This record gives sequence, C-alpha cells and structure tokens, in this order.
Amino acid sequence: MKKRLLSIFLLFIGTFLIYNSVVPIRYSNSCNDKNLFNYRFAVYKIDTNIIGDVEKEKLGGFAKYLGVEKVECLDTILKAKLAADKKSIDSLHKLQGWRLLDCGLWINTKGDIGFKIDYLLRGDSKLSLWTSRFLTNFGFGEPENPSLKSIIDTATFKQLTSSFYCDKSNIYQHYGMLGGGWFSNFKEVEPKVNVATFTALNGYYAKDKKYIYDARNGIITEADVKTFIALRDEPFAKDKNNYYQWNEIIEKEQLQDSAVKEAIKKLNKLANENQLKLK
Repeated sequence: MKKRLLSIFLLFIGTFLIYNSVVPIRYSNSCNDKNLFNYRFAVYKIDTNIIGDVEKEKLGGFAKYLGVEKVECLDTILKAKLAADKKSIDSLHKLQGWRLLDCGLWINTKGDIGFKIDYLLRGDSKLSLWTSRFLTNFGFGEPENPSLKSIIDTATFKQLTSSFYCDKSNIYQHYGMLGGGWFSNFKEVEPKVNVATFTALNGYYAKDKKYIYDARNGIITEADVKTFIALRDEPFAKDKNNYYQWNEIIEKEQLQDSAVKEAIKKLNKLANENQLKLK
C-alpha cells in the first residue's frame, strides 16, 4: 500500500513538473505581482509587450521555485536595475570627462563637442527615471553622420528656443522625444530655409522671409508670413486666414474644444495688441 501511495505521489509530482515545464503557474509573493510565474523549475516574469510578443525574464532559480527563497517585488527589482543602469551611464560620462561650455554645448577630454539630451529609461505610473547622453554626431548620433565639432562654431552658438539654436552660419534644431530625440542642421531638414532671415517665434514655430515652420513638421504651406503670430509657450498660432494648432489648420468642428477656444481668445488679444502698436 505504501509503495502504491509513493508511486501515485511520484506520478503526481512528475506530471506536475512536466506540466509546469510547458504551462506557467502563477507565483504569489507579498506584492501580489501579476506577472510572476513558476515555470521550468524557476521563477519568471512573463509579460506581453505592445506588439503582442511574449517576453520572459528569469528572476530566480530552483530555490525560489521551491519557495526556499522569496522573489523580491518587481518594483524593487526594476528600481535596482534602473539605478544600476543610470549609475553605469553616469560613470561613463565622468570617465569621458564631459564639461559644460559657455555656449551650452559640452566637450569631453578627446575634444568631441556634444549636445546633451535627456531621455527616459522608464516611465509609468509607478516609476519614472531619466538620464542623459551626449550626441557628438548629428541625427540620433549615428557615427556615419557629420560630427558637431566639424560644423558648429562654439564661439557664436546659442539657444533661440527649446527647439532651435544657431551660430554665425547655421540654424540647428533639436526634435525632442522620450528617447532623447535628434539634433540636426536645419538646412539639411528644410533646404529652403533662409538662414539670414530666420527667426524663432517660440518652441513650436519659426519663420524666415518666405515660410513659416512648425518645429515638428516643417513648412506650413498655407501660412501667411506677414500676418502670422504665435502664442509664447503654446502650439497655437494665427494669420489673416486661419488659426493653427501645430501645423494643422483648426477646423470648425474643433472650435468647441475648451483648450482651442482659450487659445483663440489669446491669439485674438495678441493680434489686437499688435495692431495698436502699429498705429
């Protein structure tokens, strides 16, 4: 009888182990993390990313699988990992000897000129952590692109707005993104730009003698240069013909939106003030 019970027990255990080598079984800890599973004689974080692929990350071995050791909360693990990543990045920057120049650019011990960008290591409702890196080449920093030091005149380089910069010869643009974005010679992005007459209106709009530029989408073909005005810190503007949000003409059906209504009110007030100045 004992042998029979032992056989049944071993069969049960064997079946369970085989089953668990194929099918994840929820692992419970003090944090009630929903993505932890006993799986293949270990503990895994199993999740589905935004494109539908299943991602598996091993968090503990057989001891944690058996419950002899506990798996830490995912937030604790993640915070420790991100802190280690940030420390490694900061250590690399220190080793490279980056220092700030008067113009706002950076230089390292090798003489490379860098544009400092902040990017998000991770951001969600529980944890946001930013760090920095230095673009030494235009674009996203690809080595095949021209280097900043080969083109930028640091003696005359200055920031115009949050999006636009200039030196004595060129206009530059930073297109910000959560991943840091890219830094470009604006002439390469918009070959029609007239550098001599270029004026940055705010962080969203700029103009030259012929065109109005939206910082993210380029030339606004419908915009009238002579009558175009923009709010100081918002992506709203107007000319004699239209109201704009970013590069798009604000249509009639958008006029009931509270943010749009408030922006149009401000634009009309600004236009009236400009007319009074001209009298």
